[in-house]
Amino acid sequence: VASADVPQSPPLPHAKEKFTSAAMQARRKDVLGAFGIAYHAIDGYEEPQGYHQYAFINSGFVMGPAKLLSMVMECVLAEGWDRHCLDPSVPATLEEPPYRPVRGKGSEQCFDDQRALTICAGKHPEVFTIDYTGGLMLTTSGMKDTLLAAGPDGLRNVVLRGAQCFLHLNCQDCPGYAHWAAWRQRLPPFVRAGR
Repeated sequence: VASADVPQSPPLPHAKEKFTSAAMQARRKDVLGAFGIAYHAIDGYEEPQGYHQYAFINSGFVMGPAKLLSMVMECVLAEGWDRHCLDPSVPATLEEPPYRPVRGKGSEQCFDDQRALTICAGKHPEVFTIDYTGGLMLTTSGMKDTLLAAGPDGLRNVVLRGAQCFLHLNCQDCPGYAHWAAWRQRLPPFVRAGR
């Protein structure tokens, strides 16, 4: 199981088409249906940024049987390198990844787990289930905070009508991050502390 995401990022050739294909949309419908959630129920909680829907994969959360996770991680390690970014004179190791200039923070590792998981899910869709409900891990980038409600028993996912397990408040230089950081500060202290 891997977390879902609204944008397909980083942009990869044919990835958007792959994740919005009829086969993947049927899988999305099945996952949402297994939780009694209508196919388009979560769509109203996406920020109107021109993205498709909460239909893409995010590397912020991956779980499953150890044998399959090992296979996935081997694929991720093989596919995560941006070959155009690498200086051929520098060995491609995880200990000291090379950097390249990018918009935002000014540097990005040439190894990108998000790129890798997107490629691996495209190559091996049979071993992936994407958490389209956001119930296990909600990737907040591109989502509205009204999807969540704080109450005396903790944080609830209003579409799932149940407890929200984890949040992925990622990408500090992405649009919407400041909004989610401010939202977190407005939560009751016991929710912010994770109790």
